Amino acid sequence: MFAVVSRIKITLVDTVIRMEYCPSDSATGIALELRIGRFVVMLCISLGSGPMYYCVGALVYRDI
Repeated sequence: MFAVVSRIKITLVDTVIRMEYCPSDSATGIALELRIGRFVVMLCISLGSGPMYYCVGALVYRDI
């Protein structure tokens, strides 16, 4: 039996995510903007011949 364990930590601080859609035949469109003050998530994933293991270690969110 073998296993591969991956640990990932993602931190977003003062981040703006903007998604826009403007149809090709239109002069106007629509946009969605997310403003993130602080977002932290730690993940671990274990893959191998045994059962798959997945966990979220911590999740922190602070509004701006």
